Amino acid sequence: MKPKQVITGEEMDEVELRDKKRKRKHSLSASVEIGKSKKKQKVVFDLPGQKRPTPSERDPLRIFYETLYKQVPGCELAQIWMMESGLLSREEAKQIYEKQKSKALTSAAIADIDVGTSAKREQVSGKKKRTETKVMVKKSSKHKCED
Repeated sequence: MKPKQVITGEEMDEVELRDKKRKRKHSLSASVEIGKSKKKQKVVFDLPGQKRPTPSERDPLRIFYETLYKQVPGCELAQIWMMESGLLSREEAKQIYEKQKSKALTSAAIADIDVGTSAKREQVSGKKKRTETKVMVKKSSKHKCED
């Protein structure tokens, strides 16, 4: 039989520190390996304009937007949500996607025109517009009592 070794408090602290460092190194290396191997893959959907997986039938948002779409078929908000969730037929989704795409292009073009013309106006005038403020003085309308 081997005699038991007696470890002092200082030696115990050193052993604990070594163990903690080893654990930290292993956990860091494991997380780095996991981080490298786990890259978010881009999901490609079949329907045009679909951005998210099709929600379950009991999903509250799905119920809301489906009933809204049934009650008001021309509602753009419902159409876009249904298209992005993959709940429309391919033909309907394609029509709405093209409509949304053309709106985005025209709004971007309008924004470019607005920015360009306002920049030209500032360059021509060389000064920023001043806003005038009016100060209203309120007069007291107290009645004096005569005694």
